[in-house]
Parts: sequence; C-alpha cells; structure tokens
Amino acid sequence: MSGANRRIMAEITRLQALGTNNDPSSVKYILDKSPLDDAQSNLILGRILPKSNPYNQAAFQVEVKLPAEYPFKAPEVRFITPIYHPNVDDKGKICVDLLNQSETYKPTTPLTDVIKAIANLIDSPNIEHALNAEIAAEYTQNKSAFDRKALDMMASKHIRLLKDLARIDETFQSNRLFYIKKKIDATTNDAIHDTDLTHPILIYKPEQSPYVGGEFEFEISLPLDYPSTTPRVKFRTPIYSPIVDESGALSCLPILQRWQSYPINSIQFRDILTEIDYYITHLEDVDEPHRPALLDEWKTDPVAFTKAAEQHTKELAKPQKR
Repeated sequence: MSGANRRIMAEITRLQALGTNNDPSSVKYILDKSPLDDAQSNLILGRILPKSNPYNQAAFQVEVKLPAEYPFKAPEVRFITPIYHPNVDDKGKICVDLLNQSETYKPTTPLTDVIKAIANLIDSPNIEHALNAEIAAEYTQNKSAFDRKALDMMASKHIRLLKDLARIDETFQSNRLFYIKKKIDATTNDAIHDTDLTHPILIYKPEQSPYVGGEFEFEISLPLDYPSTTPRVKFRTPIYSPIVDESGALSCLPILQRWQSYPINSIQFRDILTEIDYYITHLEDVDEPHRPALLDEWKTDPVAFTKAAEQHTKELAKPQKR
C-alpha cells in the first residue's frame, strides 16, 4: 500500500470515529461511503448533524472529493443535500477558510478538521464571506423569514430520511442489532418514483433465542408523503414468527397501527426498529398476530416452536457476506 493510500485509510478511520463519539460538544458525522467501499473511488460521502436551529432538524450529506495530489492539494467539498445557507451556493459549493490552499490548508490537515469546519460554518454562518448575498442579507435583517425558508427546504422527505438513518446508526452502533444495508445516496435519483419509495434495506440480528445467529433482511416502504402516511415493513428473509406473515409483511406493530395518531416528527425509524425487536422476542405481549397458529404453538408447545424457529433460522437466515 502506498503512503498516500495509507494516509487515506487513516483519515477514513478518524472520520468513522466521529460517528461513535458520544461527547455532546463534538461534531456529529456519519460516514456513508468511502474508498474503503470502492477502491477506485476518490469520493467520501457522509452526513453532518448540525446542532443549531434551524439546521438541527435535518442531516446534510456532504461530498469530499480527494484530488490525485491529495494530501498536497486540498480536497474539494460540496453539499449533496440542499441547504438554505449564506455560505452555500445553489450547486452545493461551500467556502471554507480551512481549504484555502494559500492560507490555512496544509498536507497535514486531517479530514476530521475539514468536517468540523463545515459543521461549525453551518451552525455559525460567515456573513462577511457569503456566497449568496441575498440570503446573507435576509439572515441579518429578517432572521424569522430566513429560518422559515430554511425549514421549508428541510421539510422534504429526503432530508428527513437522511436524519432518520443517521439516528439509526447512532442508536444501534454498539450492538449492531440493526444496521443499514442499503442507504439513500443523495447523489442519485434512484429512490424517487411516482409511487412508494422502498428505502432503506436493513439487517436485523436478534440477540435472543430462537433467532440468535441469524441475519434477517427487511425493507421499509415509505409513501411519497412520509412521515404523514404510515410506512410499511416487509421481511425479505423468512422468519418463523407469529407477527410476520408468509409474505414477509409486518403491520401488526402498535406503532404502525397508531401512526396516524402521532404528531408528525414525534416518532422515527429507530422507534419502529425497537418495536420490531421487542415483539419478535416478547410474544407474550402480542395480541394481534399475523399467524395465530404460530402464536398458539408458542403457547401450547414452546419447545416445538423454539426448535422449528431455530431450524428455520439456521437454514434461511445465514449471515451475509460483507
């Protein structure tokens, strides 16, 4: 491995650490894609979770492009997720003092400092060096109007989804009970259709018998007006459970049945995942199963149920290669 590649690998490791830092004062950053995923790529994609109003309502995907001369030439940075901000133009370009080759950027500058500089700029706009003079003027002269327009831009399902995915990474990073297999990439439009959006695809690794050792793939289908309309959950990997029907559908969770009664933005993806794990492993609390016969088997002959579920898991839910 060349010295440049070793440097890139070390930088990516440091970026990954930003996502596991529980210090509330630190920058929140979730790495999505990097040269570790594709050795031919020079792009790093990740989501920044700002701290300040109004930007803390969303997660913003940022692209870091490493030139062939890196680290002797500064990386190029742009926002993939649209953001209403004085220092970001309509193409996502952002002016960060740290990346000014002639002033502050050095070959020793870590990428974590670049991400931190971007996050700080989101939270504290630099009006004197604004890329959009009109937005800068609005920010200083009519902050309420600025906040309203920024929130309107963040109201899209796409941006809400990016934030929900980031919260999944944060919540389950320690035990990997759930992890995201297929993430939304804001650089493409492959998620946008006229009907439902089927994103993301996740892996569930139960920690309790009879499913221990299995990896179950499932998807969450999002209506175009998410989160106003109830998402749908479907297991792609068969699971021997009363709450999942033969087709893989799972709609009997209380959170899904009551979705319309919750205030918008009061529940998130991770709440759905928490209920999936709870009701699969706590059948005593299941009132309306999709497959009543399996629930009856669990009640009347738990040994037979456990044996069948374990065999089913061993045969159909084998760990996936990564």
